Amino acid sequence: MATPGEIRDQLLRDLRATRTQLMSPAWLTKIRDAPKPQKQAAGDNLMKVQLAILDLENQALAAFRDELQANEAEIAKSTEKMKSTLARLESTAKILEAVSGFLRVLARVVTLF
Repeated sequence: MATPGEIRDQLLRDLRATRTQLMSPAWLTKIRDAPKPQKQAAGDNLMKVQLAILDLENQALAAFRDELQANEAEIAKSTEKMKSTLARLESTAKILEAVSGFLRVLARVVTLF
C-alpha cells in the first residue's frame, strides 16, 4: 500500500500527462470532427483535470489523506483504463468515457465543482 503522499504524487503525474494528451494535436484533430456534445464533454473534462491538478497541488495533504487511501485501488484502476484508452486514441466516445470515469473517482478525493 502506498502512502498518501505517494498516491498524490502519482496522481499529479497522471493528471499532468492526461492534460498534455487532451491538448495534443492528435486529440484536438479528433475532437474537432466530433459532434457538439462530445466537444463540450472534452472541454469539461479538460477543465476538471486542471481543477484537480490545482486542488492537489494547493491543498495540504491532510485535507484529503483519508479519501486518497480509501479510493487508492479505484484510482489506480481508472487511471490505467484512461491511460490505455488515451494511448490508442481510437474512439472519441471511448476516450471521453475513460476520462470521465477517472474524474468520477477523483471527485471522491478533490472537489471538481
